[in-house]
Amino acid sequence: MCLAIVVGVAGRAAAEDAKEITCTGKVVDAQKKPLEGAKVALYVYTRQINSFSYGISPAEQVTTGSDGGFSLSVLADSDNYINGYVIAEKEGFALGWSRWDMRKGSVELELELGVPNTLAGVVVDENDKPVPAAQVRIYMLLKNKQYLISPFAPTLLSTDTDAEGKFAFANLPLETKADFLVGKKGYANINSWTTSSRLNYAVGQTDIKLVLPVEARIEGIVVEKKTGKSAAGIRLIVWEKNRWAQNAFDSKDDGTFSVKSLAPGKYKLELLPPGTELADWIAEPVEVLAEKGKTTSGVRIELIKGGLLEFVVTDAVSGKSLDKVSVSVGNEVCNRSALSGKDGIALIRLIPGEYYLFGAYRQDYSPNNSEDAVVIADGKTERWEYALFPESKITGIVRDEKGTPLEGATLMVWPAERQQEVVANAGGKFEVVYDMQNLSSGEIPVLLLCRYEEGNLAAALEIDGDTRTLDVELKSGSTFIGKVVDPDGKGIEGAKLRVDLCKPGLSWPIVPTNPTRNETTTDEEGRFEIKAVPAGHEYSLSTKAKGYGNKRTEEIDTNDAVDNQLDMGNITLALANLSISGVVVDDSGKPVADVTVNTYSSHQPYHVTKTDADGIFTFEGVCAGRILILAGKLGTPLGGSVDTEVGAANIKIVISEKSSSHRYVPKQPASLVGKSLPELKDLKIELPPADLNNKRVLICFWDMNQRPSRNCIIQLAKQAEQLKNNDLTVVAIQSSKVDEKALNEWMNEHNVLFPVGMVQGDQENVRLSWGVQSLPWLILTDKEHIVRAEGFAVAELDQKVHIIKNDEEKKP
Repeated sequence: MCLAIVVGVAGRAAAEDAKEITCTGKVVDAQKKPLEGAKVALYVYTRQINSFSYGISPAEQVTTGSDGGFSLSVLADSDNYINGYVIAEKEGFALGWSRWDMRKGSVELELELGVPNTLAGVVVDENDKPVPAAQVRIYMLLKNKQYLISPFAPTLLSTDTDAEGKFAFANLPLETKADFLVGKKGYANINSWTTSSRLNYAVGQTDIKLVLPVEARIEGIVVEKKTGKSAAGIRLIVWEKNRWAQNAFDSKDDGTFSVKSLAPGKYKLELLPPGTELADWIAEPVEVLAEKGKTTSGVRIELIKGGLLEFVVTDAVSGKSLDKVSVSVGNEVCNRSALSGKDGIALIRLIPGEYYLFGAYRQDYSPNNSEDAVVIADGKTERWEYALFPESKITGIVRDEKGTPLEGATLMVWPAERQQEVVANAGGKFEVVYDMQNLSSGEIPVLLLCRYEEGNLAAALEIDGDTRTLDVELKSGSTFIGKVVDPDGKGIEGAKLRVDLCKPGLSWPIVPTNPTRNETTTDEEGRFEIKAVPAGHEYSLSTKAKGYGNKRTEEIDTNDAVDNQLDMGNITLALANLSISGVVVDDSGKPVADVTVNTYSSHQPYHVTKTDADGIFTFEGVCAGRILILAGKLGTPLGGSVDTEVGAANIKIVISEKSSSHRYVPKQPASLVGKSLPELKDLKIELPPADLNNKRVLICFWDMNQRPSRNCIIQLAKQAEQLKNNDLTVVAIQSSKVDEKALNEWMNEHNVLFPVGMVQGDQENVRLSWGVQSLPWLILTDKEHIVRAEGFAVAELDQKVHIIKNDEEKKP
């Protein structure tokens, strides 16, 4: 958790045109009566890149009046705002709090302060003797899916044990869970939170026992690896599993450091990056075993310069550089983030090795969720480019056919990688934010879906990137009815159904992917009714029930509706009353423990489990018929699968690197720059001499199933005439085998006139031989067909060609 509290009202000295956002509301008691004299504090927190420290002061604090009302304001000019927490307290009442998502602007809240309840216990040592004067902090509270951690209410959530080691918090609401931080000099600091989503203690408990073990200590030194010179002022952090064990600390003037108050166990010491600045050094984390009552000494942190990863981030529409973009990268050893500057560049210093790119994020832009790999070499800089699409916004009013505004109508843009449903207000007004990148290719229509279930009204309106305002008129929607039954024809109560709107190669729920919203449940007789389905489209209906298999009904056309109603008849689900088991082994046939195994079959219930110590797995509750079982070991490139029949014996799944996920990269391809262009014949490309003689060649490796690749080809197609006038021959290479008819249809649809080939052999070997590291991948030669540039963006093509032209003109 990398949070830092903004102390004081953030941004008060910002530009005069900065927008002020406000949190208004009321504090009430359990009977909803206003509470006068309640203290209401606002804490604003932002994500500070690679920060591990907390401030503890509120941004603003007010006292409620006789109506229980309050108002808290901050300036919204900071791109770094993530959330605010509003906390209310009054003597004789339980605490109340709520999160404020400040990116969405002003908000109105109601904070209820109920009857106070106690959470209490005792702190003891390992001999079960009370520990007086120990500091006990509530590390985390959870009520109604709303978390609160101690930095947001330090005085309210902290106390000391008495002479008998006892502690108590008497101002907490019921139905709240908690975990603790406890510490005292000479003892280990303990944190009862186990990093799971489940907290360990319930408000109302008064018999909690927290044990403080004798501390373990670690001592060491930080040095420069090349020279052995000690390094002062190097900030370090101590990790325990997936959380930090203590606050960050600095090495002393002589490079030494000492860590106290540790519980016995394994720890990892590593450098803490300097916020948004480029780190001067990097170092491999050091694992240390700390023993109770002992000091582990001689720990050595060795500083190196490592390599650099340079991110270049631009606006995908304007092409301009983007600042304040958070980029991140990591592997099993090292995870780092950075913010781009005004030039759109973010630099990260890394230990040499292979890393996964986790993407780029900026407020008001759609995230780029890259899943590529990159190799960082010692002393080298690796460059990576991201283009982010701005989020677009549509405002308007929803009405029925008589023009009456419809409060409560729901709207969302389809398809979208991040579904967000909005609800029209009392005047039927709405504001929908969507990802512009969904409109970039123009291959499929983008729809604004609007549904009003109460009146069985719906609409699906096609939009484009220029749509900013829209009045939506809803008309009668279609209603799906039917019955879900077992093999004997008996109705199944509680079966769940989901309607997906379908387009070629794509389907999406007509409401967001939220289990409480996007599924209809059958009644006690197994009957269902799904209202407000937009007419004029094709749908699928997915059905499942506990103890039964799944079923998907395809190609449901609303034009077949009678009086706006589609009767789906009886949907029969197979019984899931069988079991299947097997073993997961490695390449040598040795069983592998702790492997995640799951089912992946459309008609089978979804199951997931882990292999035991002998590599054995078992699934109960599966249907007769075929089943696909996948296996993979978390944190490794190992994976495998088997497609079999339920009832088959001696099922064996072999996991190996060859069958791993797409993130696995066996080795990095060698660069082609400075080398002759390889032969094109093996890629099913035959060019006439006129297209090659005295011509520069641009090769684009791409994948028609990947959006960035399609965008690249479309951009090149639009520049085809200009490129031809620059003596440039363009060739596109589909990097994997696809249906040639579908490929040709797509090329014709987008007026792609240059030759298109396709990888025929092992695509991994082809990519290695052509130096392809990611898709799309551009390779540019001079007129002698010597590769001069590779791996650049289309936006850089003119510049690359210009440089090659100048070099060619200088030749005698």
